[in-house]
Amino acid sequence: MSTDLPVCKTLAPEDLSPGMDITVLHFVREYTPLPGCFTDDDAVGKTVRWNERPRRVVPPLRVVGVCLPLVLAEDPLGVPRTLDIRAVRLARIDESFAALYRERIRAEVARRKGEDPGAKGETDCDEGSAGSGVYAIAPDEDDGD
Repeated sequence: MSTDLPVCKTLAPEDLSPGMDITVLHFVREYTPLPGCFTDDDAVGKTVRWNERPRRVVPPLRVVGVCLPLVLAEDPLGVPRTLDIRAVRLARIDESFAALYRERIRAEVARRKGEDPGAKGETDCDEGSAGSGVYAIAPDEDDGD
């Protein structure tokens, strides 16, 4: 029995276009050691890069505009987000999954506010108030977990 499941596909910056549903797979971190931080003199001044997974799920974002290296996207509640593609690795997600997510999160926010889930408009939903940090785009600071 074979079932075709949608899969996130990493994106090259030049493949981004308005209307596309995306998510953040990794944050790209950089660190340049200073003299005295390491005993190895070869490491001084060389930038070290690594990928870091988000600590919380990043919701599907819809691309509104692209001006490389910046991407303007909206979260499921229509809140604009600016992403710098030098600092993130993006993936394209399935349109049906993104639509389902938007529908569910809007219904949850409306339920918590006591509104009609079909109503579209402004909300006073802060980042993470519709769930456990689901709207956080940047990685969390170390909170001692």
